[in-house]
Amino acid sequence: MSYDLLGPSNAPNAVTARPDDTRSGSVGAADTWFKDCTSAAAGDGTKVLAAWLNGILGQVRNAIRGNGNTATTSQPVVTENDANDSMLLNAMQHLIQRGQPNYGVDTGTAGSVVVTLSPAPPEYKAGMHLRVKMAYPPAGPTVINCNGLGFKSIVHSGGVALSGSEWKAGDVVEMNFDGTNFQIVNSGVTVLATNTSYYVNPSTGSDSNNGLTAGTAWSTLQHAANWIQKNLDFAGYTVTVYCADGTYTAGASLNGLCRGQTGPSSLLFQGNHATPTNCPIQLSSSGQIAFNAVNGAQFSADGFYTLNMGGTYGQHINTYGAGSIIQGGAWNFGPCGSSGLSGGHVEAAAGSTIYLNSNYTISGGGNAHIVTSSAGQISAAGLTVTVTGTPAFTVAFASAQFCGSIFVQGSTYVGAVTGSRYYLNANGVIWTNGAGVNLFPGSTAGTTASGGQYL
Repeated sequence: MSYDLLGPSNAPNAVTARPDDTRSGSVGAADTWFKDCTSAAAGDGTKVLAAWLNGILGQVRNAIRGNGNTATTSQPVVTENDANDSMLLNAMQHLIQRGQPNYGVDTGTAGSVVVTLSPAPPEYKAGMHLRVKMAYPPAGPTVINCNGLGFKSIVHSGGVALSGSEWKAGDVVEMNFDGTNFQIVNSGVTVLATNTSYYVNPSTGSDSNNGLTAGTAWSTLQHAANWIQKNLDFAGYTVTVYCADGTYTAGASLNGLCRGQTGPSSLLFQGNHATPTNCPIQLSSSGQIAFNAVNGAQFSADGFYTLNMGGTYGQHINTYGAGSIIQGGAWNFGPCGSSGLSGGHVEAAAGSTIYLNSNYTISGGGNAHIVTSSAGQISAAGLTVTVTGTPAFTVAFASAQFCGSIFVQGSTYVGAVTGSRYYLNANGVIWTNGAGVNLFPGSTAGTTASGGQYL
């Protein structure tokens, strides 16, 4: 919809196309000013030409219309109405409110942010404020180039280089130029300067606490995981979450690496290492996962008793996606249930990895004990695994499919289970360093199919 914004409208001799500027001389060579006539009859005052009025009119129109149209209604952000004397004021307010001049979308690569602002800034100026929708999370030191002005480092307060994972792909990151670097605006993220501990207690804790002491513990593992991932930059230090004895009704899932985290050992959920059954995680709904790492998340967990309740099925330690790693410590694996191919104690898929690093106990059955698929890997070395009772596994004790791999070296399995020792299919591999086909417990021999290999 067109509108004669602030124009002469139906005044005599008004035109609908802007005339050429007929002012003679060098326009803009120096500032000029208007002056009044020296007397009413002198006629020596400055003449107001149409070209000058049209220039002013063009500037005001563009300022009012500079916000464009809304995305939802396609109507002007500033309603054009010559009776509204606040249009120019509203336009300036909306430009500030909507933040368009300092907002851009990253079109660069990982570690090298490229953004194009409109209008293009002529230079980097101390105090310059940016908001950028990022295409990639940082893996370490990162630079930014605005409108081809050259690369500048993105840093923390104090000039500290990024350590990695300060944001996720799709996050809008605010930063200010300090004259040398762009400092990301403090969004509540705490950069650690030492190893740090937090506490969870399912009996006396509350997720409204700060989690910093045993007396101000959180109540759920997931809240601890969410808070740490949202609010901390590890900066290379370690974080330990001490989990008090008591019954937990859910575990923890992490999506992506935490900021500044250096590997799975730098984030530990510590239960009761000596007596894992004092820290049970009781899963009451099918499909629940006690500890889950996806999309590159990495952490360790030690000292838990995981079990599915009431005939439900789930996974007790699960990883999915390239780079995802969980290190499992002392454990008691209770029943995990079975439904088709679902229900396994320890499952790694899609290029992820699980390391079983401490002696543990199996007290319940399910679909399988250890399962890999789609290039997932599970590794266990030098362990003693104790089986109590005679749990049943419907597929096999150990299963690898679709290029999944299981590496077991120097480990001993004590006790009996019902079911096949192993099942290998679609190029799945179990490597035992020559320990033989009877390494894993089972009441029937293991089987291979379609390229599966037991080595």
